[in-house]
Amino acid sequence: MKNLGMSDFEKDYLLELASEYKKISQTEKNKATIQNWYDINDLKPNTKPLFINHYWPVAKSELFPEDSYICKSGPALNYEKHFKTRMFYINELGDDNVVEPVVTANFGYSIDQFGGLPSKKMIRAEGDDGTGAYELEPIIVKPEDIALIKDPILRYNKEVAKEIFEQTKEIFEPLMTVVKRGSLWASKLGDQFTWFRGMETAYVDMVDNPEWVHELLKVIADKYEKGLNLLAENGLWGNYDLSDPLGSSAGLKYATGIKDYKSVKDGDYFNDKIPFNQSWGGSIAEAFTCVSKDMHEEFSYFYDRKLNECFKYLNIGCCEVLGGRIDLIRKFGNARKISISEWNDYELAAQNIKKDFVYSYKPAGVPFLGDNLDKIAVEKEIRGVLEAVKKHECNAELVLNIGGTLGPNPHKKVREWSELTRKLIEEYYA
Repeated sequence: MKNLGMSDFEKDYLLELASEYKKISQTEKNKATIQNWYDINDLKPNTKPLFINHYWPVAKSELFPEDSYICKSGPALNYEKHFKTRMFYINELGDDNVVEPVVTANFGYSIDQFGGLPSKKMIRAEGDDGTGAYELEPIIVKPEDIALIKDPILRYNKEVAKEIFEQTKEIFEPLMTVVKRGSLWASKLGDQFTWFRGMETAYVDMVDNPEWVHELLKVIADKYEKGLNLLAENGLWGNYDLSDPLGSSAGLKYATGIKDYKSVKDGDYFNDKIPFNQSWGGSIAEAFTCVSKDMHEEFSYFYDRKLNECFKYLNIGCCEVLGGRIDLIRKFGNARKISISEWNDYELAAQNIKKDFVYSYKPAGVPFLGDNLDKIAVEKEIRGVLEAVKKHECNAELVLNIGGTLGPNPHKKVREWSELTRKLIEEYYA
């Protein structure tokens, strides 16, 4: 299959988009903003906060309906979405997203983390389209069920992947540098425990039968580690494009000591491997927001620290309320970013983070739900964050990460949010 199955028209159109994309990467503004990301993530003193928009599929589909795209074939459409989304953030919203003159070759592989056992079973209401709330059905019901958890299985055809990589190069090079896109994920050992046991049962377990919990967590951690090593051994770990956000909860990956596409001296991106000690890892335990600090340490962070000690830096958290638990995070020797969700006390989080980590703030999505953006709520929120991080001299980033709907008039709202956020940052850091 030539050109990944794209038509000649699609190929020519993508090259037009790629040319625009590359021009942005070569601007002085783009280069200066990249340096600003390095300064924040390297914890350089007196940095000005940066902000980015980063939308999940539902919100993105509201901004870019399917009929707004030109490409029809799957691979071409994916590249069109990538180029247009990034350029929209930068050109239309004027945020601190940046781009690199690279494009990823996207080839298929999957890892069955528990050797055939599903990671969770979701019970949804009749008629749910897959976006609503759900109940977790327990998978591990009794102690002997732990034996059901097998070693991870990697499904990857390297020959097919190589062919896709070469075809992607034929399309985009020499205009863009083609790199492979590997996996990046954060360990969810504690959350996985709750998925295996069901939420209510898991909370009771931690009180009534902690030995059983530890037995299960040790097995979960072992399978996570084996899966991680499988990805690394096959060259499927890491991302050479540091302009991609760090997962769904944080800003960009630029930091001294993190490998990027420029670090591959011989240009053999397909066979190159990114070491753990030159990449980001992460830890998430959203289900542990409602347990005590001692339980958070005992049943999550104790295991996460061991699994993640191989990485250069870590991003800790997603939607958890971590502002009062920074003392636990200090036990991670390589923690660098901490996700501060909207439910935190802004001042407490900044006071505890100080200059030691990146204060990675996730603005609220509620102001978007009405017909118009609730600007009063947005301004109150962003002022509260900026006052706190400025007072305590925190390195900070704001990541508008909308997982659900933007509501009516999405384009107007995201423009207004970005304009207001930029205005407030400039006011506090003139």
